Amino acid sequence: MKRLSIILMLGLCSALFIPDQAVAQKNPVASQKKPAVAQKNPVIAFEYMQVKPGNTKEYMQVENFWRDIHIAQLKNGNILDWFVWEVVAPYRMDNPYQYVVITVYPEFSDLLHPYKGIDLPKVFSKIPKDSVDKMLTLTGESRDMVQQDIFFTGDPIGTLHPDSINYMLVSFLKITPEKSKGYGSFIQGHWLPLVRKVVKDGYADIYWQGSATFSNDNSAYNSIMAICWKNDSMYDTRPPFEKYEKEDPIAFEGYKWYTEIHNTLLRKVVSLSAPAK
Repeated sequence: MKRLSIILMLGLCSALFIPDQAVAQKNPVASQKKPAVAQKNPVIAFEYMQVKPGNTKEYMQVENFWRDIHIAQLKNGNILDWFVWEVVAPYRMDNPYQYVVITVYPEFSDLLHPYKGIDLPKVFSKIPKDSVDKMLTLTGESRDMVQQDIFFTGDPIGTLHPDSINYMLVSFLKITPEKSKGYGSFIQGHWLPLVRKVVKDGYADIYWQGSATFSNDNSAYNSIMAICWKNDSMYDTRPPFEKYEKEDPIAFEGYKWYTEIHNTLLRKVVSLSAPAK
């Protein structure tokens, strides 16, 4: 599986930095869309949550509580989707975060006004006020948001309904401006055709990519990629890399485009369609 890691975690780096192209029109993880919302600039926010020791159960209660608000946001057109993902690997006791909350917005302005038009008292009308107050207090006690990233996304590859996805391998990449100049032809002519083969042949279910909105030369990364699977058997079968490489050797030269990379495997634990168990 080392080959899989090299290709699907490292080789994708050049496909992710999108400084000179128009933002793609589709949202890679939206499970439900309002037809009236013009999806010209879909934006994904990653919020990294550090859960305090011994507070995992309480944190899941908190996310189930906030889930009701996000459902109201979806119905009002403020968001396209929302998920909570648990970090599976790499696992370290000193990890800066254990969960990632991902919210998909139709446009950047929706991120700036996420609760516009939301009647919060109505959302919690069936919950006693003391219970609401308790959950609001527990929100701060159970976790800390250590960082937020905002990404403009590209068109996804794959036909599986995004809500069916349960695992996501995310790669955070640093691509310098001088290396980004020629990446476009590589992506369009070599890398994306390879990704389409991997997805078509059943070795991945969805692939999407994007660029960080507020990165600079000092940022640890400026691009993101994600390979998604429905089932947990994603590493059990080895793709025919020799065949793919013979068909297009250049597609396997993605390592030329990045200077830094960090990979994280996530498992979905909460979504708009299902609360935490």
